[in-house]
Amino acid sequence: MITTPQAADEHSTLVSPPPPQHWSLPLPQRLWAVITALALVDTVWLLRSDLTLTLTTPHVLVTRAIIFALCLLVGLGARWWGPLQRFRALAVTFLQLNALTITAGVFSYFVVTLQRPCIDAWLVQADSALGVDYVAWFTWVHAHPGVAYIFHKAYDLTAWLLLVCLIVPVLGGAQQQATTLLWQLALALLVIVPVSGLWPAQSAWVTHGVATQVSPDALTWWPVWQALHTGTATALDPIMIEGIITFPSFHTATGILATAALWRYRRVFPLACLLNGTMLLAVPTHGGHYVSDIFAGALVAGLVLWMTRRALTA
Repeated sequence: MITTPQAADEHSTLVSPPPPQHWSLPLPQRLWAVITALALVDTVWLLRSDLTLTLTTPHVLVTRAIIFALCLLVGLGARWWGPLQRFRALAVTFLQLNALTITAGVFSYFVVTLQRPCIDAWLVQADSALGVDYVAWFTWVHAHPGVAYIFHKAYDLTAWLLLVCLIVPVLGGAQQQATTLLWQLALALLVIVPVSGLWPAQSAWVTHGVATQVSPDALTWWPVWQALHTGTATALDPIMIEGIITFPSFHTATGILATAALWRYRRVFPLACLLNGTMLLAVPTHGGHYVSDIFAGALVAGLVLWMTRRALTA
C-alpha cells in the first residue's frame, strides 16, 4: 500500500505526538523520601538538643515488630494462594504508617521546644468572632451523658477508620489507594507540624479552665507539651508519642482525608461521613480544640486533596 503525501499529512494531524515524559519519583518512593527527610531532621535536632531518647514501653515496640513480621512471613510464604501474598503489601503499609507517625511525632515534639509565644488568646477571639461560646457548648455536652458518650466514641473511632482505610484496600489488591492516603497524611503533617511550632497553642481545655472536668486519660499529653515548651523536658519516647498539636487540628485533617478515601464506596461512604461529622462536633469537647483549629485542619485537608487530585490528573 502506497501512502500519498496528502494522506500522510492528514494522518499526522490526527495522531498527536506522545506527551513529554516528566521525571518523577513513584508515590511509594516519594513517601519514603519524606519519611527519610523527617528522620534526618529529627536526628540533627536531637544531636543539637539536650534531650535523650528513651523507651518507656519496650513491649509496644516488640508488639509492632511481631505484627510486621507476621504479615511479612504470611505474604512471603503464601505462594500457593495469590490473595495471601497481599500480606506482604500490608506489611509494607504497616511499616510506612509506623515510620511516618514516629518521625512526624518526634518532629512535633521538637518544634514545641522553639518556645514560641502561644496564640490561645487569638484563637479565643477567632471563636468569639464565629459566635462560638466554648464553655456553654462544653457544659451542655457533658450535661448530657448520652451525647458525651457518642462524641467520645466518634472521636476515638477516627483512628480505627484510618486503619480500615489502609488495611482493606491493601488486602483487596489496591495498595495504591492506601499509599495515596499515607502520602496525603504526610503532606498534611508537613504543613501542620511546622505551623504548630511557629504558632503553638496550649488547649481550649486549659484556656477556658475546664481541664479539671476532663478525664485524666485525655490529658496525658499536657505535661509533655508543658515540659517541652518550658524547656524542662529531658527525654522523649519515640514509640509512645502523645498527640500534642492543638492548632491546626490534625485529628480533623485525618478524619476528612480518611473519609475522602472512601468516596468510591457508595455503601460505606455515607456512614463514614456520619462518623466524621459527629467527630467534628466532638473535637472541641473531647479533643480540647478551639473551633478555629477545626477550620484550620479542614483547610489543610482540603489543600492536600486538591494537590493530590491535581497531581493525579496532570
